[in-house]
Amino acid sequence: MSERMPLVGIPGNLALWRLLSLKGIEVSLQALEETLLWEFSLENLVQELQVRGFEARGITIQEQDLHHLELPTLAQLTNGSWILLRKRVARGYLVEQGMGGLQLAPLGRLSQDLAGPAIDISEPLAPTGSLWSRMGNLLPRHRRVLGQVAMITLVGQGLALLPPWLTGKLVDLSLSRGVPSLLSILCLGLLLASLFQAWVGWLREVSLLAFTTPFEATLEKGLCEHLLALPFKYLQSKTLGQLLQTFSGLRRARSLLLDQGLGALFSGVAAVFYLAYMALVMPGPAAVVLAGAMAISALAFGVGFLQAREQQQEVKAAQAENSALLELLTGATTLKATASQSWAFKRWAKRLRLQLHHGLRRERHGLWTEGGNILLNEGLLAGVLIWGGQRVLAGELSLGSLLVFVQLSGAFTAALLALAQTGVTFLALRPQLEAVQETFAETRSPKLPRRGPKDLSGPIKADEVWFRYAPEAPWVLQGARLLVQPGTFHQVKGASGSGKSTLLKLLAGLYAPEAGNISIGGLDTFSASSLTAFLPQFPGLSSGSILENLKLFSAGANQSHLMKVAKQTGLDAWVGTLPMGYQTMVASGGENLSGGQRQLVAITAILASDRPLLLLDEALSNLDWISRNRIIHSPFLAGRTVIYASHEELLSESGNHHDGSSPIPTCSETP
Repeated sequence: MSERMPLVGIPGNLALWRLLSLKGIEVSLQALEETLLWEFSLENLVQELQVRGFEARGITIQEQDLHHLELPTLAQLTNGSWILLRKRVARGYLVEQGMGGLQLAPLGRLSQDLAGPAIDISEPLAPTGSLWSRMGNLLPRHRRVLGQVAMITLVGQGLALLPPWLTGKLVDLSLSRGVPSLLSILCLGLLLASLFQAWVGWLREVSLLAFTTPFEATLEKGLCEHLLALPFKYLQSKTLGQLLQTFSGLRRARSLLLDQGLGALFSGVAAVFYLAYMALVMPGPAAVVLAGAMAISALAFGVGFLQAREQQQEVKAAQAENSALLELLTGATTLKATASQSWAFKRWAKRLRLQLHHGLRRERHGLWTEGGNILLNEGLLAGVLIWGGQRVLAGELSLGSLLVFVQLSGAFTAALLALAQTGVTFLALRPQLEAVQETFAETRSPKLPRRGPKDLSGPIKADEVWFRYAPEAPWVLQGARLLVQPGTFHQVKGASGSGKSTLLKLLAGLYAPEAGNISIGGLDTFSASSLTAFLPQFPGLSSGSILENLKLFSAGANQSHLMKVAKQTGLDAWVGTLPMGYQTMVASGGENLSGGQRQLVAITAILASDRPLLLLDEALSNLDWISRNRIIHSPFLAGRTVIYASHEELLSESGNHHDGSSPIPTCSETP
C-alpha cells in the first residue's frame, strides 16, 4: 500500500465479528448486531468483549503507543470506521480493511489515518486450575518480552565471566613482563566491563517491568473476578482480613515466580558456568567450594522450615489483626458514640502484638541463616586465600589464576545461595500461598445467562423449605411455605430471628435450601436472577458520589430516570439541601450518612432498576412514616411484585393496606 493511499475501514460490527473469529469465538454477524442493538460505538464494542470474557478497555493511542497493543485488536480511523490490526511486520502492520482482505499498512499511513480510539485486549486469567497453572498459562502470552529478558540475562551472565578472566590475564602479564602500565589497562577494562554490565542489568529490569505490570494486573483482576463468582455462602464465611490476605498472598506468589523465580533460574545457569570455570582452573579447591556452598544452602533450608512454621502463625494473626483494624476504622463513629473506642483499640493492639511476636520469631530464625552465611563465606574465602597464597609462593600457581578463582568462588557461592533462598522463600510463604490455592480451588457459581427473562410470568413459591447455616447449626427455616402472586405487595412478618431475612436471601438465590423447593415465576432462583433485586436493612453504600451509588445500585439506570424516581421518593428534596448536590461524596459503607439517608439512596436506586421482583428486608425501617407511605404508593412500584420482611405492620399508623402478609410457618418434622 502506498504511503499516500488512505486506509479504508470496515463497520464496527464487522470488525468485531472478525476479531471474535480470530479469538476462536464463532457467532453469527446478525446475532452480534442484535446484541449490540446496532450501536457500534467504542463503549459497546468494549462491553461486548468484556461480556465474552476478555480483559478489554477503550484507550486513546498515538503512533508511539502502537507497539504496546496486544494483537489482534481494533483501532478507529478518522472517518469513523474500524480496522483490524493483525500483525506487526518490518514496514508497518498487516491490517484488515475495506473488502480487500489482509494488506500492509505502513506506519506513516497509520499515524495519519488513526483517529485515536482503540481497544486494548488481553486474555483473562484461566477460569479453572490451581494458582500455579493459571500463572503458568499467562507466561506464553508474554513470550516476546520473556525472550528479551532471557537474552539480556544470558549476555549479562556472559559478561560476568569477563572480569575474572581479564584480571587473571593482565595480572600475570604485568608481573611476568614487568609492565606496571598493564595494571592501569586492567582497571580501565574492569571499569568499562562493569559499566556495560550495569547497562545490561538496567535493560533487563526495564524489560521485566514491562512484563510484570500487566501480568500482576491480570492476576489481581482474575482473583477479584473469581471471588465475585463464588457462592455467597463462601464469601460470608470469610472475614475481610482473610480476603485481604488472599490478595497479599497472590502478590507474594507473583513476586516469587517472576522476581525470584526467574532470577533463581538464571542464577542456577550462572552457577553451572562458574563451577565449570573453577574446575578448569583448580579442580580440587572447586570441589571444596562446592561442598561449602551446599552446606550454606542446607543451613538456609533448615532455617526455612522453622520460619515456615512461624509464618503460618503470623498469617493467621495478620488476618485477625486486619479484621480488627478495619472494624476499628469503619466503626469509629459508633465506637466513639458508645465510648467503646478504648476497648476496640486494646482488642486491635492485642492482635497486633501477636502478629509482631510471630514475625519477630521468624526474623530471629533468619539471623541464623545470615550468620551462618557470613561465617561459611568468610571461611571459604580465607581458606582459598591461605591455600592459594602458599601455592603462589611455592611457584605452583600464578597470582592471576588465584585472583580468578577467588572471584569465581564468590560469584558461584552467591548464585547458589540465591537459588537456595528462593526455595526458602517458598517455604516461608507456603501458608499465604495455600490461602490463595484454597480460594482458586472453590467452585464458581454457574455463569449467569447472557439474556435472562425480563417479565415475571408466575407466582413466587416456597414449598417446605428447610435451611440452616451449617450442618451443626440449628434450623433457621423448618418447612417454610410462601405463595405470592405477581404484581402484589406481600409482607412477611415475624419476630427477630424467625428467619425472615434468610427466606428473602433464599428467594434471591444467595443461599440454597437443604430441602424443599423455591420457584420464581416457574424458574429456579438462578435462572430468575435477572428478575430479582434484594435490598438488606443496612445497605453498604460504596465510596463515591451519591449519583455514582444510585447508578451502581440500579444496575446502570440512565440519569434522567434516576432523577424522576428521586423526586418521587423525596431523595431529590434532601439532596437539594446539600452544597454539592448529587456529587456529594459518600464515605465507604455510607458512614457519613444517617441510617434513613442510606436507605433512601438505596431504595431510590432499586426503584429505578428494571427488576420486576423486589425483595426488601426491612429496607424502610429507618424512614419516617411519611417517607414510607410515599415509597409504598410510588408509581414506580406499579405492576411490580414486592416481598417486604419486617417484624411489624408496615403502614399500621396510616391505615394503608397491602395485598397480603404471612408469618414464617414452621413444622417439626425434619427433612
